Amino acid sequence: MICSVYPPGYPKDWGSVKCLEPVVRHVRLTNDSCIDATVRAFLNDRKSLWSVHPKMMHLSPQETLQLAITLKIDETCPTKDILNLIVSEGNDLTVEVRGKGTETPIQSEQPLDLIDFGTLFTTHHEPRDIVIRNYGQIARRLTWLREKEKKKEPEPEPNKKGKAKVQEKIQAFRVEPESVMLDPKTAYRFTFIAMSPRPGSIEEFICCNEQVDKGGSPAKQIFRPRLRATFVAPQLKLSTTEIKFDFTLDANPSLELMSQTLTLANTSPLEVKCLVEAPFPFSASVDEATIAPGSELAVTVEFDPAHRVSRESGTVAKTLTIRYDDHPATNTVQLIGKMVFPNLELDSKACDFGTVLNETSKKINVRLTNPTSLEVRYHWCFSVRGEDRRRPASRRTQTVTTPVTSLRPPAGATSTGTRGSFRLQEGSRSPTQRSPSPPSSLARTLSAPQETRTTWT
Repeated sequence: MICSVYPPGYPKDWGSVKCLEPVVRHVRLTNDSCIDATVRAFLNDRKSLWSVHPKMMHLSPQETLQLAITLKIDETCPTKDILNLIVSEGNDLTVEVRGKGTETPIQSEQPLDLIDFGTLFTTHHEPRDIVIRNYGQIARRLTWLREKEKKKEPEPEPNKKGKAKVQEKIQAFRVEPESVMLDPKTAYRFTFIAMSPRPGSIEEFICCNEQVDKGGSPAKQIFRPRLRATFVAPQLKLSTTEIKFDFTLDANPSLELMSQTLTLANTSPLEVKCLVEAPFPFSASVDEATIAPGSELAVTVEFDPAHRVSRESGTVAKTLTIRYDDHPATNTVQLIGKMVFPNLELDSKACDFGTVLNETSKKINVRLTNPTSLEVRYHWCFSVRGEDRRRPASRRTQTVTTPVTSLRPPAGATSTGTRGSFRLQEGSRSPTQRSPSPPSSLARTLSAPQETRTTWT
């Protein structure tokens, strides 16, 4: 039984072959005998870089079949092997195959022609993982370098004083780690990071150089990915930048919470995550929010007029702050709460009668003003200072005789913005030892539990 191989005078040379790229060559087998032939094909090296298909063939007399031999080389060096053709009950054949690898056995699991990060927020670090594998038989060092650009004159940026300010170019992309020794048949995960503090579209090239660990060969470029991203700032359009609450006791005698609506509209092309902070006595219905592009969010801002227990009129000014997730930008809204309670003002907080002769009296007029927009009804009473009341009875200052003191009028009412006067009168019947803690008079408003104090001596 005789089988022939075409072309005759084999060996089969693949020449220079790109690493990891399968290259197929064919061998034609012919059965020159008059009986059937069975051929088995295999290679000498158990871990051969060549593969053969089919491995078993049955040829009828004078039949010809094609045998496919595929080379997938994994190193940039010459290699060879022997193809064995075992003919059942016939003469065996051998074919020498050889080839040489070129370029690199380093490959990426993801395409590296273009890495597009899409649209990102400024100052946000966006990672992108790329796995690179060394299919070769020798360790290699991979180093990432930023491609050198041609020198260009930087574009001037006008500043407030009218002078041209040179704008520095931003390096928005980087790779971590920058250099790694990649052992044979191993892989490493590199992280590409995009970040820019300024908005705009940025495109850069980063080169990856390979250097073989042994042999001292110079480094060569194997990858040159183009990195691209568009950076935008988070933008929330607020319905207002100031919210005012005007509280008047007559309009809201139960001191209920007052509320207004603040609308947040997302005008950026990305989803916005933010925190809403409203200081006391204000509050917001939303603490954390996620707003889709082109959407709006209604936030209820409330003011608590009952927070001021003293019931004194006044104005509270605070700032509502909107903070973005993973971005330093903020938006603010001024919160103003104006409270009007029925209050009174005196032009003097102390009345000194000085020395009063026995069996005589002295009068002092004090002006009372209503500074509010409400009508205030009030009455007068006397009170001993708290320090003296807290002392034990045995230690309180004793008074020999009590001076005669009167207030005129004892009660009354004042309308908005009007003034009135009252008279303090003190008399003495006998020499008196004054207390070191003199009493004081209180003007109590009947519309609200608020007191106005005047001390007399």
